[in-house]
Amino acid sequence: MKVKFSPVRNNDRRGRNVRSRYVSDFEMNGADYAPQPNDAKKERDKVRKIEYRNHEQFRHDVWQIQLNAHLYNNNGRNPGIPPLADQLLEICDCLLEDYGDQLAEAEKGIDR
Repeated sequence: MKVKFSPVRNNDRRGRNVRSRYVSDFEMNGADYAPQPNDAKKERDKVRKIEYRNHEQFRHDVWQIQLNAHLYNNNGRNPGIPPLADQLLEICDCLLEDYGDQLAEAEKGIDR
């Protein structure tokens, strides 16, 4: 694995202090390990913009977050992330089950 030199900003008040640190290819090319990057922020934005046509699309994106967490952290990097992603999917499934009737009613009103 190559190591590259990359500038990183310090958090000083003026924002002028720039330092550099070594960044591995793995850090810089995380998209290579997660072919369909997805995160909670993108999902939140999709919910706000009403881009999901049904709950299966939403669940698929949560599943994609879980898969990406396992792919990106499978070498021991951030070992606490994959279990959290597993919990996120479990919570999602429970809530989708609990609110299934309400979701079905709402989905009927969406033009397909």
